[in-house]
Amino acid sequence: MSRFPCYVVIRGRIPGVYTNWHQCATQVLGYSNALYQGCESIKEAEQILRNSMPTNNVGALVVGGAMPPNPPINTHVPFNGESLRNDLCCIKSLVVVLLVLLIALVIKAIIVW
Repeated sequence: MSRFPCYVVIRGRIPGVYTNWHQCATQVLGYSNALYQGCESIKEAEQILRNSMPTNNVGALVVGGAMPPNPPINTHVPFNGESLRNDLCCIKSLVVVLLVLLIALVIKAIIVW
């Protein structure tokens, strides 16, 4: 049984108002720096959520399923010529090391033969 009739998630996977602890816990447990609060009424929870949001997002408030999820973080790294030069330098170094090892093996094989 939930301690409060509803919960507001201010900072979590999907911010919003939830009607039981299980729904709230899904949004906040394991989420770094989660911010949530138990409330005595949905109206109180909605008010807390509205006060924590920028004014242009208030229209998106939904009870029970909350806000749409945050867009994914863009992890694409734009092309950088410097990183390509570093990669080519590493590849050249690897080729040189492999050639030295190959030459050493050939010399050893000639000596043994």
